[in-house]
Amino acid sequence: MELEGPALLGVFECAFVHNGIGEHEIGYVYTARFTDASLYERTHFDGVESNGVAYVAEWVRIELFASRGNVLFPNELFARLKADA
Repeated sequence: MELEGPALLGVFECAFVHNGIGEHEIGYVYTARFTDASLYERTHFDGVESNGVAYVAEWVRIELFASRGNVLFPNELFARLKADA
């Protein structure tokens, strides 16, 4: 999958507890577009974390994070995406 027009949206720092262990992440979030527009028609993408754990990523409309109680981390990312929408 190729991207075009990547631009840094923001750098987000998040401290949290997961499974009783304190964690810390720094995330660089970019906006970009797929060069292959058909990728936007897919319902999900299969991926693998760096530690080998498989996951499924899916498209979620930004409004659903406010109305259905879905969670987007870090918390500041929702506000930033909503402001840019």
